[in-house]
Amino acid sequence: MALAAVIMVLPGLMLTTSVMELASRCISSGAIRLFYALTIAILMGYGLLLGVELWHIFDDFQVSSKASCASISSWWYFLLMPAIAVSFNIQLQAAPRQWPVMTLTLACGFTTFYFITLYVHSVIAAPAISSFVIGMVGNIYAALTGEPAVVPVLPAILLLVPGSLGVRGTLAFLQQSQNDGLLFAINMIMTSLGITVGLFAAAIVSLSLLPATRRRRTDLMAL
Repeated sequence: MALAAVIMVLPGLMLTTSVMELASRCISSGAIRLFYALTIAILMGYGLLLGVELWHIFDDFQVSSKASCASISSWWYFLLMPAIAVSFNIQLQAAPRQWPVMTLTLACGFTTFYFITLYVHSVIAAPAISSFVIGMVGNIYAALTGEPAVVPVLPAILLLVPGSLGVRGTLAFLQQSQNDGLLFAINMIMTSLGITVGLFAAAIVSLSLLPATRRRRTDLMAL
């Protein structure tokens, strides 16, 4: 519930961008973004832990780490996907005419990610393949319309970014669960690397297939 309240300010996109900049040899900007994203994750994790501790001071209710709740049907993910797509479109201040292609790209990326995770349990494979699909859709859109490929790609990447993993890892570390905190931190970095690899692969494939006159419009390296 707490993560749902802070989902819009999570540093996942910034972390992914920093990894892409480091991979592109933009050392200065990449290192600054990486440090800033990790700082935000630490501050948010500390804030969540502080709220939990304050709650325990005024109330004796303790949440068991072994408590579980019934998960909803997976079909709800697909039913609510258009709603979150519209939310991202509004947040990014996209024009209404861009909403259909942005929603379609997000749906392609999420569907790919969902079905891959059913069969492949890897923190790299699913984000990499999903971001590759997202990048290809964005490049096709750019080739057909002449608009930047980042327009449909950005909201879809927002759905894949690992910001919540960083906050959860920080929270676990502050709660003296060093193993869980380290695992979440590693997963956050690996997910960012997977997204970076997928987008770079999509850019390379697109640049090799498209005519030279359209290559600059579909370049995703500047994401």
